[in-house]
Amino acid sequence: MATLMHDSLTRLRELPLVSFAAVEGYAIGGGAELTTTTDFRIVTHSTQIRFVQLRMGAAPGWGGGYRLTRLLGPTKSLQLFLSCKKLDGDAAVRWGLAQSACPAGHALHAALDTITSYLGVPLPTDHQPTSSDRVPARPPVSLAHGSRTSSGAAELGTSTALSVEDEAGDAARGVWGQFVAMTEPVGLEAYDGHSLKSVRAIKAAVVAGDRAVREKALEVEREAFVTCWGSEENLKALERAAATAAGKKRK
Repeated sequence: MATLMHDSLTRLRELPLVSFAAVEGYAIGGGAELTTTTDFRIVTHSTQIRFVQLRMGAAPGWGGGYRLTRLLGPTKSLQLFLSCKKLDGDAAVRWGLAQSACPAGHALHAALDTITSYLGVPLPTDHQPTSSDRVPARPPVSLAHGSRTSSGAAELGTSTALSVEDEAGDAARGVWGQFVAMTEPVGLEAYDGHSLKSVRAIKAAVVAGDRAVREKALEVEREAFVTCWGSEENLKALERAAATAAGKKRK
């Protein structure tokens, strides 16, 4: 799963288009990782973005560790991953994760308005949203919209240029090796109710995202992810989530 999502989202990230995520409602866990894939993010005031991987006994596995670290830096990224902090739309803007917030149901319109303001010219009429395109408030999904404007060449060039920095990737892998070595004696012992395997996997992903080139960073993130996914703590967290959802349905 991690390999497939890394490949798919890297292709999306490097499209020769300017990409926007118009985020309505909830972007939780994997959804939060998806928001980091595009060049820009437009959210609503009621949007909730939350990286809950630690609470689920897991770690970022869709490239979110690498991309969030590149977007916000290692300190802010660790804060979000370790606290599982809920960010509404305005908080996401303050943190630098989103470019602007708008009323619920208007994120797609706001994204297109933002594209227009960046380009300095109106979009063709066949790219303008109609009333039927209005997104219902607070659906539990995140939506991505790509403009037809050419871009991304600089990023692709940078990615290619950075490929010569294999030393950084090797250094990050060395750090991950130290984390793995420390994990085994600890087992499933928890820190503040959370799996230490997840804490170490998250830290490894952030360190790699900060120090390594993309290919190496994603490799470290995959290796970290598989130490958590399907673990006892992860399965227990999934059971708790299912029980909570079932209880809400009965009410």
